[in-house]
Amino acid sequence: MTTPQSEVQQLRDELVTRLDRQPFYACSPELLRALIAVFDLYAGSPPPPPRPPGFRPYRVK
Repeated sequence: MTTPQSEVQQLRDELVTRLDRQPFYACSPELLRALIAVFDLYAGSPPPPPRPPGFRPYRVK
């Protein structure tokens, strides 16, 4: 399925308009995380490496 070039340009213009209304510095952390996840999904970026485990207490018998 292909999207006509005029529709793609309309979508780009809509995105720019929305970003002008609410710039990134005014976005909530949740929205920023969601946007980053969508861009990563589209671009195929690998997920960040997992964090090393922290202190894990255990019981000694």
